Amino acid sequence: MAGERLRAAAEPGFVARFGGDEFSVLLPTANLKRIEEIGAAIIRALSQPFEIDARIVRIGASVGAAIYPDDAADDAPESLIKAADMALYGAKAAGRGAMKFFAEEMAHAVRRRRQLGEELRKAVARGEMSLVYQPIVDIADESVTAVEALLRWTHPEFGAVGPGEFVPVAEENATIVEIGDFVLRQACRDALSWPDSVRVAVNLSALQFERGDLVATVTAALAESGLPAYRLELEITETILICNHETVLTTLNRLHGLGVHVALDDFGTGYSSLSYLNDFAFDKVKVDQSFVRAIGAPDNAKAASIIRAVNAIGRDLRMGVVVEGIETQDQLSAIQALGVRGAQGYFFSRPVPAADIGVYLLKRMAERARRAGAPRHRAEAG
Repeated sequence: MAGERLRAAAEPGFVARFGGDEFSVLLPTANLKRIEEIGAAIIRALSQPFEIDARIVRIGASVGAAIYPDDAADDAPESLIKAADMALYGAKAAGRGAMKFFAEEMAHAVRRRRQLGEELRKAVARGEMSLVYQPIVDIADESVTAVEALLRWTHPEFGAVGPGEFVPVAEENATIVEIGDFVLRQACRDALSWPDSVRVAVNLSALQFERGDLVATVTAALAESGLPAYRLELEITETILICNHETVLTTLNRLHGLGVHVALDDFGTGYSSLSYLNDFAFDKVKVDQSFVRAIGAPDNAKAASIIRAVNAIGRDLRMGVVVEGIETQDQLSAIQALGVRGAQGYFFSRPVPAADIGVYLLKRMAERARRAGAPRHRAEAG
């Protein structure tokens, strides 16, 4: 079905499947505008839903383009294909549904990506990976309900490498499975020193469901650390559910059976958010930070209405709702006015090392106790 759509969109080009989910289109033109039009047509065609066995499936596409002879180092066809492949990497890095033309700097980016891939295979064993933590706050009573574990990589030569750069590489070469195991175990160990009321939230990758034994890994991490299952919260995105829907749901139900909490992250940015809430009893949904940013825009009615609606759904389904990306008092006041209780963002704390988050939690608890005690003392004095 994808091939048929490609042939129609790329007319009069020649379309071939290279392997996996990659296709190549050979066009008899070097006209940039025409190539852009065809690239956009391909993206539109593959973004439309497919119906397979009475189920709606949505995919999408990224497009990389190279032009002969400008982008071919020699007359070999492989040179042009290689340039187009580099452009495709650039398009994928730019986000969903993007198109990029080849540029020389892309060759450097591809070389760095390959270097990172090789170094990632050694990073955990060499102790280069670490975790930082960011609190999730109940703004109704100002308590910290959970702390999200976020991965950091400090390479001896490259220095600090951002997760936005190395996580896609780790997913591409499957090192994310080993790295994910490390994150689970380390997060459970760190959380053991925090108050019992605070959970630790860990993000999962689709490959951990596909290639690893996730239930066994979680069970081992809890057993090794001694952390109670109810204090572990696993965060997944809609992308994971799209990849292998039934298998993922089976695994999530088994994890729920252990007593582990499960949250749906980046809610509202995918294709079928509401259907997933019907398929699985999530403990929490996290509203993507793009919505709270939109609240600050001149026309903010839509974003506010969506947050209000998600919060109402969460209340009816007995799920917690957290709005991500809170950075200002105005944003906090806005979601409070919408009835939301859960919030996360720089307004409360930037991600900090485990030792610092422990101090942060103690300070928050002391402040809450002091505020709770102040009125009583005044009443007694009166």
